[in-house]
Amino acid sequence: GRYDLIVANILAGPLAAMATDLARHLAPGGTAVLSGLLNHQARWIAARHRAVGLVLLGRIVLGEWTTLILGVKNADATAPKWRPPRRERQWTLQLGG
Repeated sequence: GRYDLIVANILAGPLAAMATDLARHLAPGGTAVLSGLLNHQARWIAARHRAVGLVLLGRIVLGEWTTLILGVKNADATAPKWRPPRRERQWTLQLGG
């Protein structure tokens, strides 16, 4: 099936290996949230998913960990066209006071 939201909190290697399947199962206009990534792995994982047609919508950085938020470019002419964000969003969460 195709899903509007896919969330994965697993190691970078399996995320890279599953990129094609994730893109195939993400509905047009859908969102994927990939977490469990060390900061230095995020670029590789984003590039792997970009190679299969997904776009990076945002990134959440928490200490040494990164969460990527990805979306599908919508090729369905009957649905609203995907428009790239003006710029990639990056959120940094800070815990404690």
